[in-house]
Amino acid sequence: MSYFKNKTIQHYLDTAKAVIFDMNGLLINDEKLQLESVIYTLKKSGLKIKLSKKDWITKYVGRTDDYLFNDLFYKYNLQPETDVIKKLIAHNHKFFFKLVTKNIKKITRKGIIDFIEYLSKNKYKIALATSAGPEEVEIVLGTKGLNIKKYFKYTIDRTTVKHPKPNPEIYTKTIKKLHCRPEEILIFEDTALGIESGKKAGAIAIAIPTEFTKKQNFNQANLVVNNLTKNAKEL
Repeated sequence: MSYFKNKTIQHYLDTAKAVIFDMNGLLINDEKLQLESVIYTLKKSGLKIKLSKKDWITKYVGRTDDYLFNDLFYKYNLQPETDVIKKLIAHNHKFFFKLVTKNIKKITRKGIIDFIEYLSKNKYKIALATSAGPEEVEIVLGTKGLNIKKYFKYTIDRTTVKHPKPNPEIYTKTIKKLHCRPEEILIFEDTALGIESGKKAGAIAIAIPTEFTKKQNFNQANLVVNNLTKNAKEL
C-alpha cells in the first residue's frame, strides 16, 4: 500500500528496508529556538559577541555547539579556553532544553509522527542519527516530548562518534547496526551537511529543508521535498 501520492518519494520508500532520521530541524522545527538560546547565552555570559540571524543561517545551522562557540571566539579574536567553552555549551543546552520542552508540540514537523507510525506498522527498521546528545534525544523523543522513542530501533547521538556531520561516521555506524546494505537505507535530513554525510555512507538521501536551510545547496540529495505528509511535493 502506497503512503505518498508523489511517485518519486514512494519509489524510494518501496526500495528501502530501513529509514534513518536526523532530529533537530527534521523531526522538530527548532532552529529558531536554537538561535534564541545561543543569543541569550552570549548575552548572559558578558562577552561582547554578537550572532546575527544571517550568520546563523549561513555558517552554523547543522553544526555542533563546540564548532559554533569556538568559531565565534576566533571571529572576535578571543582565546577559546576549553573551560569557558564548556560552560557556555552547558548554559546554552540548559536554556534550549527548556525552550524545546515548552514548545515541543508547536515545533513538531508536519506529518512526521504519522509517517513514523506508518513505517513501524509496515515493519521498516527505524533509526535516529543526530548530532545532539542523549539528554536532548530523550527530551524530544521521550514520554515528555513526542513520545516516539519506542519506534526507533537505534538512536545514535554525538557521544558515540568522533567526527560530526558531514563526516559519514554517524551514518556508517547506524547502517551497520541496522544490518542492511547502504542502498537499502533511506535517510531524511534538513541540512546539506546531513545529506553529504548520508550520501558518503552510501545511502539514499532525501532533504526536507526548513526556513533556515532552504537556501543551502542540496545538489547531493536524491530528492528535495517540502514535508513528509502524504501530499508532499518536490522542490
